[in-house]
Amino acid sequence: MTKIFIKILICIFAFTASCHTLSAQSTPVKISEQIEERAGRYVYIHLVEQGQTLYSIAKAYNVSVKDIIAPDKNAVREGDILIIPCKNPPAKITNPEPVVKPEAVTPKPSYILYEVKPKDNVYRLCKTYEVEESAFLALNPKVAEFGLKAGDTVKIPSLKHDSFPVSETKTDTIVQREANRIKITPDKPCIALMLPLYLDNTNEINLSTSDINKKKAADYKSLAFIQFYEGFKLACDNLAKNYDAKVYVYDVTDNEKELAQILNKPEMKKMDLIVGPFFYNTFAQTAEFAKANEIPIVNPVTTKDVVKDNPFVFKLIPNSSLQAQSIAEFINSKYPKANVILSYNSKDNIPDDIEVYKSCLKTANITAVDHGVAGLQGIFNAQKPDQINILITNIESEIFVNSLVSRLGKAATPKGNTKPKEIKNITFAPKAWKNYDQLEIEYLQNIGLHLYEPAFVDYTQSDVKDFVNQFENTYKTSPNEYGFNGRDVATYFITALKTLGSGFYENINTVNVPMLQTQYKFIHTKGNGFENSYIDIYKFEDYKLLDARGEK
Repeated sequence: MTKIFIKILICIFAFTASCHTLSAQSTPVKISEQIEERAGRYVYIHLVEQGQTLYSIAKAYNVSVKDIIAPDKNAVREGDILIIPCKNPPAKITNPEPVVKPEAVTPKPSYILYEVKPKDNVYRLCKTYEVEESAFLALNPKVAEFGLKAGDTVKIPSLKHDSFPVSETKTDTIVQREANRIKITPDKPCIALMLPLYLDNTNEINLSTSDINKKKAADYKSLAFIQFYEGFKLACDNLAKNYDAKVYVYDVTDNEKELAQILNKPEMKKMDLIVGPFFYNTFAQTAEFAKANEIPIVNPVTTKDVVKDNPFVFKLIPNSSLQAQSIAEFINSKYPKANVILSYNSKDNIPDDIEVYKSCLKTANITAVDHGVAGLQGIFNAQKPDQINILITNIESEIFVNSLVSRLGKAATPKGNTKPKEIKNITFAPKAWKNYDQLEIEYLQNIGLHLYEPAFVDYTQSDVKDFVNQFENTYKTSPNEYGFNGRDVATYFITALKTLGSGFYENINTVNVPMLQTQYKFIHTKGNGFENSYIDIYKFEDYKLLDARGEK
């Protein structure tokens, strides 16, 4: 008898917020006349005056606070120099004298000085200050030879003319301070992981009772989602070798009052990313908070519409219409002239997917069959012997599935011959079909069964094997779908923060990391959030489940 002891270690850091008293009268913000082109975009160079705040500046320039590159996002000071996106640059860009604090200027300088911090590298510095790596190395030949060392002072080239001039003899100037503090990509991003851990229910887990061997971990409330945390933590540990993150873990169930207390914690507004909560009502509450504070938020489990009117939401499971589009695209690429049969039951309501398939499929041969009226014979009547017949169904009734698979499977196997003839039937069905024990594997192959679902793990892949081994060695149990999901979410979005910075959502589909159970291909409409449109399609072949797309 094997007993599995699970130890949960959750570290929640509390920070004391520093408060600043602001003047009641703010200084009017004048739009800067200095506009420069940097990294293919135009930006304003703004010099902060006494009494101005980030909010008043953002409002004047019609941008969000997060769009502004500032030495310190918590409090700007008089003399700070800000970089602000220019949405509508004039046709002709003039170059007035650089915006600088007069006492900081030396005649026509060509660089700023920067003190190297731990974990800095050439790539990050050049990306932060939007300069070419070759120009940086040309000014710093020792770096090219010996690399960066914490504490060294390096020269960072300015572009076109000197937006950030500084005298080498005055190391305490406003511009020097800005050079040392600006960060586009967080060195150590803060992530809120909100999971229904039900820590108050851990007393239900009694290792001394006999039923501990009769129950699965998921049977206990406090362990139902623990593997998401464990997979997420493993990914963070693996990524920490190159890019560390500070993860705040919160026990968030469906209790909105308790959530409100968490959202009022001072550290919450400083988050670079929020993952969860898992329940719809508390996620909606947190999503509103994320929207107000312009924090990206990820929902890894829901199929409901949570992206409407919130451009900061990332929904990882595609809705049924997007799944239908993905299946249609797959059929168009593999079987563009097939005879397609759409099976549904009107007693369960006619799914919207029927119209999606009709509009997205290229083939002219499409028949919708209401098997609740026409029965199984309606499906057989729609088949064409001289074509590949593709049956698409979302029906999960085990009685229907057993009857359909039996009749289709037998029809594909001639009497007296156990070897199936060339398959002319291909069936697309939901993942629930693989859980029905009464189905003959040979019949599933005969009907060319393809299963579709948002996530599929191919255990023959080497990276999957490596993760399973690491998970089992760490937690003494095998990862379930939540374990893989937690790993993929952490790997993808922490990499996005590392490579693209806090505004990663603008180029989210450029993130390229190895995923274990799915891929992310986000679609986005103006004013709404981001929804993953990718689903896995896998098939029965040689008595095994294999990736039908061949993309893993």
